[in-house]
Amino acid sequence: MFHYHKLIICCVLLGIAPLVRADVEIKPETSSTHPGPYRPWSLEVQQVNPEHLHGITAETLAKMSLDDPLLKYAYIIVFMRNVGRLDNLEDEQALVLKDMRRRGEAVTPMLLKLAMENQETGYESALLSRIDQVGTVNLDPYLEYARNILRERTQTMSASLAGCASGLLSRHGSKEDVELLERVLQERTYVTSSVSISLKELKRRLDSPKQISRPMLKDRPPTSEAATDNSADSARRPSTAKGVEETPSKPWITWISFTIVAGVVLWLVLRNGIKRGR
Repeated sequence: MFHYHKLIICCVLLGIAPLVRADVEIKPETSSTHPGPYRPWSLEVQQVNPEHLHGITAETLAKMSLDDPLLKYAYIIVFMRNVGRLDNLEDEQALVLKDMRRRGEAVTPMLLKLAMENQETGYESALLSRIDQVGTVNLDPYLEYARNILRERTQTMSASLAGCASGLLSRHGSKEDVELLERVLQERTYVTSSVSISLKELKRRLDSPKQISRPMLKDRPPTSEAATDNSADSARRPSTAKGVEETPSKPWITWISFTIVAGVVLWLVLRNGIKRGR
């Protein structure tokens, strides 16, 4: 729930509203929507006709190359036009997300290249705030992209971008990112409200104890009570010297065996004597 609220806050900072029609042109942020620097979309994105996405099918998406501008535009829409979870999508956008998940790691170079070509348009922030919901990509390249924003664009990044980049690190970053976020807060007090929340969440996640899996019953060591009972049983047993057999607990069995053997021997002796007398 906490992560969901952070995504909502990030999207509010972006000035993004959930638009349901694919033919509504994506507009970059301006100084009136957020205080960061403004840049227009790349020429490739601007030249795409959104109407070509009407009635798109999974088969059509599967045939598209990752270099297809229409596919790139469709991927941008998935990140830009949805607040919160990516699972709550329109049918056509759900097909695009399914296609993205099917391609897996192959989409990462294209998504990050789009981010580099469309900095400060809102796409970078949307990508970093929701990429961990895709589920079929390695997050390391996106974590490094977020770190580079915080390191190299400390003085130029918008508050929304700082919040989304630090938010991704708070959910999946490492101990080294604590120092990075602390340095950003010192050098750029303008982004304190968003980055400080991410720093607290990162510290909380790193400090939380890891769950230790309990051993199965057969692997558990004996309890102290069971160990005491075993010791008592051992104490009650008669001790025997090593290599010496224990005497039978029932002597009468030995006597019966001895009597039978003696009888057989006596019978054999008498039998041989009778044969010799003849």
